Amino acid sequence: MEKPEFSIIIPVYNQGNFLKKTIKKIVETFGNSCEIIIIDDASTDNPEKAIEYYRDQIIYIKNSENMGKGYSVKKGILMAKSSYKIFTDADLPYGVEGIKKVIEKLKTECEIAVGHRVNPYCQTPIRFLGHKIFNLFIRTYLKIPFKDTQCGLKGFKADIADEIFKSLTINGFAFDLEIFCFALKKGYKICKVDVKQKLAGFSTINMKALLRMLIDVRKIKKAYLS
Repeated sequence: MEKPEFSIIIPVYNQGNFLKKTIKKIVETFGNSCEIIIIDDASTDNPEKAIEYYRDQIIYIKNSENMGKGYSVKKGILMAKSSYKIFTDADLPYGVEGIKKVIEKLKTECEIAVGHRVNPYCQTPIRFLGHKIFNLFIRTYLKIPFKDTQCGLKGFKADIADEIFKSLTINGFAFDLEIFCFALKKGYKICKVDVKQKLAGFSTINMKALLRMLIDVRKIKKAYLS
């Protein structure tokens, strides 16, 4: 089987209603040049039914228990066999256009391409302000010179992806922050890719997950900045 040019890893947790449309759009846009890997983090909404039509065109793995977004992305990245490895969210909020931009950056300019949301991502003013304040705190605390650390669209050259994700220790939502800290410490070239978030997005972050994220942020600081 011919090696795909790039892989798209999609972590999923109770987002089966998005999957069929997302896979259809990716397949129609990229065809056989793309490897699609879906890592289901022990969903209870039967996403298998949503992807049944495309089972021959994707790789689908279901975790035996809920492990976290970081764990699922890591699992997919390390399975991927292509030259470029990209992860995005199940609802495809940055569209195929965002994926195309990431691929272009990886081919021409950098080793890591990270999405940067240029619109207020369809949030209420209060939620938007809260996000900004929290993000500023995290970036300052971890000394990350990128304004949008949590955009769910990031891409890597394959060898860089493998080195980073083999070393990651964070299984939850803070894994993006560990990616930045690891890459900055290694001196990898990171490019910002401006994207527009087309949907409000599907969030699985609750108060418990937020507290877990703060604990993980402290672990990251100790590991990379102490």
